[in-house]
Amino acid sequence: MSFVNEADQVIPITVAGALNALKAAYAEPSVKRFVLTSSSSAAVGVLDKGITVREDTWNEKAIKQAWSGPPYEQLRPMINYEASKTQAEQAVWKFHQENRSKRPDLVVNAGALQYTLATGNKT
Repeated sequence: MSFVNEADQVIPITVAGALNALKAAYAEPSVKRFVLTSSSSAAVGVLDKGITVREDTWNEKAIKQAWSGPPYEQLRPMINYEASKTQAEQAVWKFHQENRSKRPDLVVNAGALQYTLATGNKT
């Protein structure tokens, strides 16, 4: 985790890393499963209460706050972390949806969100 206020120093690197890993999995025929170890922060923020998490739940609030620019509130580094996890997971799902016909044998999953949905616990 990077403790900086500027979203552009955190989010693009996190998204690129997740996509690079997925693209490498797509390029290697022996890889049959890709699990993105994400965070429940991709669905809800650590301070959020009373939110029902479903498959289509994203932490859009964190994305909006992270990219809002200065002035930076005290929790901005954590918000950037949450937004980076959200946008990385969204990018992985988008890439997979657009390219799954090239690798119908490849199973893609984001482990943390599935864990949250199955158990009700945040990771």
